Amino acid sequence: MKTRSGNNRIRFALLIFVITCGHESPTHAQEPIRQPEASNPSEPSDPLKDAQRQYVNKLKSLSQRLLEHRDKDKPLNTTLQQLEEHLAKASDVFPKAKSRILRVQDPEVTEPMKVLVECIDKIRALYPDKSKTEIDKLVFAAAEGMMKSLDPYSRFLDESGLAQYQQEVATTYTGIGLYSSHVGEYPTAYAFLYEGPAFAAGMRTHDRIVAIAGVDTKGYTAEQLGKLTLGEPGTKVQVSVLRAGWEKPRAFEITRRAMEAKAVEFEAMPGGIGYIRIRHFGSSALVKELDVALNQLDQNDALFGLILDLRGNPGGDADLCAQAVSRFLDGQKIVAVGKTRGRIRNKVMTRVMCPKWLECPMVVLVDGRSASAAEMFSGALKSHGRAVILGEKTFGKGVGQSQVPLTSGGGQYRLYMSTVQYNLPKSGSFQGVGVEPHIVVPSAKPDPDQLAQIERLKTTNAFMRYDAKWYQGHKQRFKELVIHDHNDPSRYPGFDALHEEIGSIYNRDLLRDALRQYLRGRLADDRRAHYLADVQQDEQLQRAVYELADKIYIELKMFPAYTALAKKFL
Repeated sequence: MKTRSGNNRIRFALLIFVITCGHESPTHAQEPIRQPEASNPSEPSDPLKDAQRQYVNKLKSLSQRLLEHRDKDKPLNTTLQQLEEHLAKASDVFPKAKSRILRVQDPEVTEPMKVLVECIDKIRALYPDKSKTEIDKLVFAAAEGMMKSLDPYSRFLDESGLAQYQQEVATTYTGIGLYSSHVGEYPTAYAFLYEGPAFAAGMRTHDRIVAIAGVDTKGYTAEQLGKLTLGEPGTKVQVSVLRAGWEKPRAFEITRRAMEAKAVEFEAMPGGIGYIRIRHFGSSALVKELDVALNQLDQNDALFGLILDLRGNPGGDADLCAQAVSRFLDGQKIVAVGKTRGRIRNKVMTRVMCPKWLECPMVVLVDGRSASAAEMFSGALKSHGRAVILGEKTFGKGVGQSQVPLTSGGGQYRLYMSTVQYNLPKSGSFQGVGVEPHIVVPSAKPDPDQLAQIERLKTTNAFMRYDAKWYQGHKQRFKELVIHDHNDPSRYPGFDALHEEIGSIYNRDLLRDALRQYLRGRLADDRRAHYLADVQQDEQLQRAVYELADKIYIELKMFPAYTALAKKFL
């Protein structure tokens, strides 16, 4: 006669077998127990296949009964006992099942499972709110807890979680192509996808968004606003905006469509310096966009030095990262070594390309938000001595994740879990430690109150009247001032009259800063392209220019945009 402890031990082992049966790891695949294909009536019957089919059908039925268990007054033992009896016959019809059952009967596995199942029984018997004690909710909560205990990146995905994950990693979305900021009572448009429908409909930078689809947006964050603008392609949404100089809001009817923000943006800086911002490594178009950027910057051999900006880059695909690094490393080089369970899984290698930019001096900008593939990119260039890394220590995400489908539950559940750790060629793992820059330059920490004042100023009627009076006649001058105004308000035509109209509550330097930012947005709308580099205010970028100047043999004082840097660093 079996003891109660012995029965429980077998039950827990069998429960594990049900949960894990047929599960395949992405790196250590085990052959699952599969349901045989339906037999062809014209072929002779195979008794073993028939037995396997009947066995699997009953197993599915019992497993589903366990997952859908709703009888709060009885423990799980009845269903578990039936599963135990059924699974005991597994080795009769599936030769490979026996070894698997024996493996999960290891006390190191079954003893902790006793705690889990007893917790479920006690919760279902004693917790007063029965709506929270349904078996599926408790099991899924346990699965979520297991994944969270591994690292911050692993998680259990049910149907809704999978949809959310896919939305998080998607590089395309369906909306109106608007970026907003939340300063003051109403959110403000601060940038657009210029090929998107919002800009085409007539919206402009600095517009205050007062309603979307009839919903008052007072106090809305950018995230809340985004939920109102997302929708199905071809559907329309009405956006009401208030622009400086308008007495009341005006409505724009905008048709949503699918869009993809570019992963790579670039612009030429004075002195033959090219600036390239890589926003993420998640788009299949990234390498093509990077090649376009490099070729356009190097038209007529005009590219002498390069600044690659990876600040805020959350990472992405390791192979895309390797392809991008291949543009700057000679021959086949190791970008990173991927390891799983302590074994080398694969080497992430560059491709032999003989690119023309091998000798181009480079500075790579990073910060505490540069993560994953962005760290692999900057770390590889650092390991091979190819670039100066400048800024702040990176985030420290050196593990890669895989989606692991679960065959149980009808295939609608997945584990999104870390399965590989990446090591850099010389410094090893950057998980939890990040990549240290060669030159540390802290990120600026703007004053929130000052930022709020600047945003309020940019939407005043006084700025609109200034625009109407001065913009068209002095556009070329403004194009120079938005690059660098040398912190001199007198360089702006009509500034004193603007300051008098605004009132002395705002000091002249704050007003100058607000006017410069307003004009950057205005000119960006005119040229259908954002201003990316701001050498006047970005101290990390300033130091990058200084470091490149010595390598490409330019004198900073010879370029108006850099004269302040010459005084600062020389």
